[in-house]
Amino acid sequence: MPPPCKLSCADITVCNDAGQCSALVNYPPQTNASQCTVVCNPPDGSVLPVGTNTVDCTAKDGSGNILARCSFSVIVNDCEAPQVACRPAPNPAGKKIPPAAKNGQGGSNPDGFFQLLAK
Repeated sequence: MPPPCKLSCADITVCNDAGQCSALVNYPPQTNASQCTVVCNPPDGSVLPVGTNTVDCTAKDGSGNILARCSFSVIVNDCEAPQVACRPAPNPAGKKIPPAAKNGQGGSNPDGFFQLLAK
C-alpha cells in the first residue's frame, strides 16, 4: 500500500541572488507520496523578494479532492554588502581641487541607501 499523502512543510532561509533584491527559490518536495499532486503558491522556482514570503501548498488526489494543506515561510535575506565608490575630484585647467567632503559619494546597493557617512 502506498504511503498516505501527507505534507511536510518547513521554513526555508536563503540569501538574495547577487546584485538583486530577490532570490530564485526552489522548494524541497513537500511529500513523498506518489498518489497525490502537490501545488504550491507561489510555485517552486519562483523569484521571491527580500523579506519573509509565505508559500501555501495543497495536496490533491487524482479526482481533485483536497487531501492536505500547509504553509511555510521562505525568508530571503540581503546577504550582500553594499559597495561604495569614491568619485575623483575634478580639476579643470588646474583649478583648486575641492575637498572630498564636497565631492559627491557614489556606490550601489540593490536595496538603496539608508545612510552613508563619509569621514
